[in-house]
Amino acid sequence: MVNSIKSIFVSFGYNIHDMGEAVKSKIYQLVDSIGDENILQQVMEDVAFYASKKNEMDLLTIEQHAELNEAIKEADAGETITWDEFK
Repeated sequence: MVNSIKSIFVSFGYNIHDMGEAVKSKIYQLVDSIGDENILQQVMEDVAFYASKKNEMDLLTIEQHAELNEAIKEADAGETITWDEFK
């Protein structure tokens, strides 16, 4: 069953190598313990939904990444303005 679960993750484009081995192992154990076919189908649909989500950061251009990083540095340094100043 564990190998079939791995293949489900992979078939939906999920890179199982990005997760820690301990987390993957726990997920496999939990899924392996489910005996109800309806619940397994729901789990597969849920995993497929989350696996298909794109990371919004991947959609940013290089310039947008640079701007965002600069804004984070400014905020971390306390270089912010109030909401009233922004308006």
